[in-house]
Amino acid sequence: MAGGFAPTIGICLGHLQDLTNAEQVQALSAYAAEKGLRVKIFASFSTFQNRDNHDIGEQSVYDLIRWNELDAVVIMGETIGDREITKRIIAAADAEGVPVITVDQAHEGCYNVIHGYDAAFEAVVRHVFEHHKCTRVNFLAGMPDNAFSDARIDIYKKVLAENGLPFEERRMKYGYFWEGPASDAVKEFLEDELPEAIIAANDSMAIAACTVLNEFGYRVPEDVLITGFDGIEMERYHVPRITNAAQDLWGAGSCALEIASKLIRGETVDQKEYLIEYGLHFTQSCGCEPTKYRSSSAQLQKMYMSLAANRVYEDQMYRMITVLTDEKTVDEMFEHMREYIMGQTVHNFKVCVNGRYLRTANAQIDEPYEDDDYFVVIDRTGDEYTHPYTKFHHKERMPGLDEMYEKFNQVLFLPLHDQNDVFGYVALSYDIYYIDYSRLFSLMMSFGHSFNTVENQAMLMRVNEELSASNKMLEDMYIHDSMTGLYNRRGFFQEFQRQKNIHTDYPRWLFIASIDMDSLKYINDTFGHQEGDFAIKSVANLIVSMAGERAICARFGGDEYMVAIITDDPQRDQCMSLAQRLTAALDAANKEIDKPYSLGASCGTEMARLVPNIDIDDLMKRADDKMYTQKAKRKSLRNTSR
Repeated sequence: MAGGFAPTIGICLGHLQDLTNAEQVQALSAYAAEKGLRVKIFASFSTFQNRDNHDIGEQSVYDLIRWNELDAVVIMGETIGDREITKRIIAAADAEGVPVITVDQAHEGCYNVIHGYDAAFEAVVRHVFEHHKCTRVNFLAGMPDNAFSDARIDIYKKVLAENGLPFEERRMKYGYFWEGPASDAVKEFLEDELPEAIIAANDSMAIAACTVLNEFGYRVPEDVLITGFDGIEMERYHVPRITNAAQDLWGAGSCALEIASKLIRGETVDQKEYLIEYGLHFTQSCGCEPTKYRSSSAQLQKMYMSLAANRVYEDQMYRMITVLTDEKTVDEMFEHMREYIMGQTVHNFKVCVNGRYLRTANAQIDEPYEDDDYFVVIDRTGDEYTHPYTKFHHKERMPGLDEMYEKFNQVLFLPLHDQNDVFGYVALSYDIYYIDYSRLFSLMMSFGHSFNTVENQAMLMRVNEELSASNKMLEDMYIHDSMTGLYNRRGFFQEFQRQKNIHTDYPRWLFIASIDMDSLKYINDTFGHQEGDFAIKSVANLIVSMAGERAICARFGGDEYMVAIITDDPQRDQCMSLAQRLTAALDAANKEIDKPYSLGASCGTEMARLVPNIDIDDLMKRADDKMYTQKAKRKSLRNTSR
């Protein structure tokens, strides 16, 4: 038993909010409880495929693993989209002598529990050709150069050949594993001829195929047989039910925990692949079972209630961000988090924050501490909520961890961050049958945003105090817009002249963008100047974000902005796409801010060689003219829409 505590296994995974991943965690935790094992779950909400700053923050959760407290670790490899992260976890476990059991991804030197994808998919394909005797069978593949898709294509070709049928290029199209491209591919099939069957590489594409066939007046399975793969939750409610094969998540969990138990007992276990067969379901979409048309009212009511509950929860998250960041100190924020943490369906909830964040956020702590020290700043147990500031070093065992196992056998660790700015982590114990990981995802993202905002507010307060002390605030106000922090007209020309003077060594370009907000008067008149100020600042922030660090961004008037970029490489600095990127960013922001109005802006751009006697006023006027032309078109479109 590691560290002298009860036998403990770790579980590492990504994309926890995915229903399949959540069910696998449920299975592992349930079997661990049966075997008297404690579980420490180190989970992120990312798939790590973007490899961006957000992913850097998410993978910080794996740095929390204290290997001397684990007797074995289970890694759900396919949920962590970056194999290098998985390899680093395995290497760290090997260095500490902790055995590694992988699920759904094989690694050398590990005990690999593998789902039998290929055999199950082949069984489904053979069922179409050999049981139903179909010969005109089309195939919806995944995507090019994807291992799962390529393997399923090979199986399709193999079964064709073994049944004496040629492979025809026209009968295979890529559906990219999701509904949109799959629907387009099925329509292309129908332009050629009506096949006897369509085999889809996953359930999402199979459901899309059913929908398109229905739109064109064809019946499934009477006119066309359909099969899928994977067993997604949506399939359970689809009519007809999709013939497919589904992962045996509970079988995989049982196998992984049986291996872990034997290793903990000191028994010898072979390091090999332990194959878990898929469950085959030959049901309605291939005609093996009669289609059952169930009343949809109960299911629709359930879905409506679920959507309504989720809307309420999301509204709470938006409200929480506002409450926690409304000019709050970090200590006030911790106290105001009470309402939202007490509302979670968990038994224990600890928020552990690093010293670096607390120092930057100006937390009121009397005792000395270092940046890599941690503090339990929030501790909920049952109906009790405290704000203790209990200090411990990051290499030490988290205070109160053993007490978290008194009611349930698993503790979940989640990263607390905003982008790559890591503040600490959250640890919670809960009933595995009464947890909604998607809501937990929303909570953690909202916490991260709130922590970042409060930290930035504290930093800004400190900077402002320093500026005031050094009498630089007046200078700042002289050249900056007080509301947005952008340059004002004076500051814009002053900064342009400064940059122009230092960029004289070789030819460069000057890019100008004139930007004008939409509907500011309407927002002010209808919703008040506070909302107008919010809109002005929001658009300003998006302009800065889209223009990049090289840009000179200014607010010239109430709703007028100007951007100048001196660059030797306009393509690298994405100058010519600024207008399009700004439009996309505004559309994305409108989905997030939950306001009764929409943020919008018109943009005109111009670019010229930067020469000593360049007429920037003329360039700005030409950009202005283009902007007003676009603004007129946008207004016309809005009026037409109305």
